[in-house]
Amino acid sequence: MNRIPHLPSSIIVDLPPDTLAKASAAPDGRRMVYFEATRDGVVDREGEMVAADALWQSRDLMLSQGDFDISHWAHLPNPQTGRPQPEYRIGHPTQVTRQGKSIFVAGEIYRPGEAPPTQNGEAFWPDYFWHSVAQQQPAAKWFPSVYGKINPGGIQMTTVKGQQVRRIVSVQWYSVGFALRAQHPVLPAVSLSPVGNLMAKADHGSMVSRASQSDVLHLPWQAFAKSVSAVGQIITDHAALTGVQALTRTSLDRKMRQQAAPASTTGAAQMRVKALQAIRAERIEPTIGAVTRYLKAAGLGHDEASGIAARLIHDIHART
Repeated sequence: MNRIPHLPSSIIVDLPPDTLAKASAAPDGRRMVYFEATRDGVVDREGEMVAADALWQSRDLMLSQGDFDISHWAHLPNPQTGRPQPEYRIGHPTQVTRQGKSIFVAGEIYRPGEAPPTQNGEAFWPDYFWHSVAQQQPAAKWFPSVYGKINPGGIQMTTVKGQQVRRIVSVQWYSVGFALRAQHPVLPAVSLSPVGNLMAKADHGSMVSRASQSDVLHLPWQAFAKSVSAVGQIITDHAALTGVQALTRTSLDRKMRQQAAPASTTGAAQMRVKALQAIRAERIEPTIGAVTRYLKAAGLGHDEASGIAARLIHDIHART
């Protein structure tokens, strides 16, 4: 018989970066970014298309040896010296996934070492990039552009809307450059929250510690919002799992199991979701008083509403 997954008394939710005024690094200090690298059928401003198959077939090379840089300057030769400029290398990929016609990438931006950053040193550009997307307001919009070596016979000519287009079908993919001008007309800017079917990089050690010591669960916004579908219904295809294991992306199923958590726990979780959605939509301010009033208007008593509000606002500020 399937057992109902354990539900924690408190849940920490990573809100999307546009919800709060300031974003920060992950709990373990890692500076993670997410983006869509290519989309089949999209012609870039140089009249080229990079096939999703081409990047997917080269994903092992990208993951094992690839990097992120600024505008490909870590690989393109300096016009004065003729040498690449490694100081523009700012990070590397940690995850490559495919969803239909799109390739998605997650990666880590380098953190500073003991030496302070200098304008002409290697430490400057990773910090500059991260500050521009995570601290400054409004955040800078950096757009991805793939870089690599086209294999022999790796180009096919095709026609798209009457335009002759080079379709790259075989490539050694080993870099993505970030630029302030979009190379592709439909690909969004780099994000601090997972996009497509990527998963947030979890600090599993501290998650287990928090879950065991204080019964606290840590989830990205997308997974939390998806996991709570309706009062008394939990979406899960691994109902026998409990604790941290029940949080993995594979535990979210398209089918709704007809199994109910305790009404008080599920109701509190649902009200928390509604409050988060109201904050995200800027219908209420992210303060204890505003959230308490919102929950009381939704039918909760003062003590329950203020308790949920206090925990929610504490969790939000703990993540900023």
